[in-house]
Amino acid sequence: MELVQWNDRYLIGVKEIDAQHKYFVTLVNELHSKMQQHQIREIKTEIVPKLVDYVRKHFKDEERIMRRHNYPGLQEQIKAHQEILSNVNAIVNSNADAFPMAMKLMRLTTQWFLDHVLEHDLRLGKFLNSA
Repeated sequence: MELVQWNDRYLIGVKEIDAQHKYFVTLVNELHSKMQQHQIREIKTEIVPKLVDYVRKHFKDEERIMRRHNYPGLQEQIKAHQEILSNVNAIVNSNADAFPMAMKLMRLTTQWFLDHVLEHDLRLGKFLNSA
């Protein structure tokens, strides 16, 4: 069973960002699946690094788009991105065993995704689509 089911209410109307959000949901669900199967090695060496790298890439891409379009909420978004990355790094770099670390990471990134997309990114989408 998937942890996060994609819903079109997550669409912000920006093709590149929407595709990245969909892939993010896929990665979170992949992590969830590996955790259910207790595939600790894959969690630690494959899925967690892939998820963390993708979050970083997504933020860079999103900020690039915001800069290009002079988005007025850019600084607020950058601050939110830095905060989540700081929390992600703290979890990943902790001395916790792989399973508890992955559980914390999964909870954090899933909650962030649901909150951030439905609040901040939808505003970004409206701005970009009105230009």
